[in-house]
Amino acid sequence: MKRVEKTMVMNQLIKKPIQRIYRLFKDMKLDIYARKNIRRVKKQNKKSDKIKVLFIVQMPELWDKQRKVFEIMKKNNSFEPRLLIVPKYDFLNNTIDKYEDELMFYLSFDENAIKINEIDDYKSFISLYDYVFYQRQYNNYLPEWLRSDNVVKYSKICYIPYATPEIKKTLLYDKGFYRYVYLGFLESQNACDIMRRKFKYNHRKGIQKFIFEGYPAFETMLNQNSKCLYNRILWAPRWSYDPIIGGSHFFEYCDKINGYAKNTPSVTVCIRPHPLMFDNFIKENRMTQDDVDTYMNDVKDSNTTIDTNADIYHTFQNTDILISDRSSVIPMFFLTGKPVIYCPIDSDYGYLFQTIMPGLYVANTWDEIEKVLKALTCGIDELKDIRKTIIDESFRNCLNSSERIVSTIYNDYYE
Repeated sequence: MKRVEKTMVMNQLIKKPIQRIYRLFKDMKLDIYARKNIRRVKKQNKKSDKIKVLFIVQMPELWDKQRKVFEIMKKNNSFEPRLLIVPKYDFLNNTIDKYEDELMFYLSFDENAIKINEIDDYKSFISLYDYVFYQRQYNNYLPEWLRSDNVVKYSKICYIPYATPEIKKTLLYDKGFYRYVYLGFLESQNACDIMRRKFKYNHRKGIQKFIFEGYPAFETMLNQNSKCLYNRILWAPRWSYDPIIGGSHFFEYCDKINGYAKNTPSVTVCIRPHPLMFDNFIKENRMTQDDVDTYMNDVKDSNTTIDTNADIYHTFQNTDILISDRSSVIPMFFLTGKPVIYCPIDSDYGYLFQTIMPGLYVANTWDEIEKVLKALTCGIDELKDIRKTIIDESFRNCLNSSERIVSTIYNDYYE
């Protein structure tokens, strides 16, 4: 046993210097590409009066983070934005699928949107654009030529996080992806400070910039109608039972939710599973396809509905009470001012989640959920004023965030 432990220690001692050298090599490559792109843009902006921006889009459910930025650019004569539509990733077969509903969804925003099979020379294509926005940080869900370590060779990479972290040890600040981000428009000043420390060398040299201009997803929620009728309930179960990336209560509460909907005709109940949930449960052998079909039939029989709306804002407009596992939908819905019943797991919460925790109803069991629901559906909302105070003090700075992001890109281009 001691020999094994000694070998493990030796491996770690060898591994750390190798990792350090590898990171240094990556930083040097980034430095070369970043400087080349900065020089290229400086030459181009003398020849063109349009700032060309490409948005790589794949999941309609995530478009809310970029949509307003894209729409502002479309109306601005200084910009020429374009969508590049990538088919959804098939989670079960670990491959990029054929085009489905995402194609028509994104074409409705940009009739000149580009499909990946229309591109012959990807190097020339990417080089046309001064800035490229990513929808999420997972390179493995994209074709190899569209991954950030390739695109950084030909253009400046921008990123608005698709989600906000709930815990401190989050996977949402992955160095493998963020290493190539030139302009990171992060969800809080705290997040910017974290990334500036991670990439202090690059940040100091100006080849990576992490900026808080407000978070567009929060901006949209702050502008929503927050009228609450206390009778429209949305349950948002998480896709994974892994406490690091989720912490679901789906199997604990799925029958309880259906039973509550069936026995409480004065309320409407809607379920919005995470887009990956059923595929992941099948992959992990927690469910079969027959189990999923049976569950869907149970949902129909209980007068509950499944929400398939790609735009979560439309769903939130018709929701009064959110019941959710730990998820980035909680801070978003919180900003409507309406009540949230949070189903927790043991966590060391991150900055944003700590900020809103005093305004959440925390329920550890179904009995506790039902107790809170009984009060709320009678209009007894003890945390209403606390939520309002948190919103006013901590989130009003997100208003007009999309405009500020567009202005930052404009200023960066003409710097």
